[in-house]
Amino acid sequence: MEKITLNVGKKGEVLIKKKIRLKTGIKPGDKLVAEYDQNHIILRKIPSIKELVVSPPLVTVTIKEFLEERRKIRREIEEMALGEK
Repeated sequence: MEKITLNVGKKGEVLIKKKIRLKTGIKPGDKLVAEYDQNHIILRKIPSIKELVVSPPLVTVTIKEFLEERRKIRREIEEMALGEK
C-alpha cells in the first residue's frame, strides 16, 4: 500500500490527487465510505451498480458445488440447533 500526503482545505475538504484517482478508478460523483478512529481514516470507493454488473465474478462455482456447500451449511445449522436444545 502506498502512502501520499494530502492537504485539508479550510472547510475540511480533502483533495484526492490524480495519481490516486486514476489508480483506484475514482471519478467525479463517485461515493466513498470513510472508516475512522482517533488517528486513522480509510476511504473506500462504493462501486456503482454498473461496475458490479460488468466486473468479473469473485469466484466461479458449478451448480453441483453450490448445492453441496448449501447441504453442508444446512447440516451445520441443524447440528447447532440440536445442540442448543
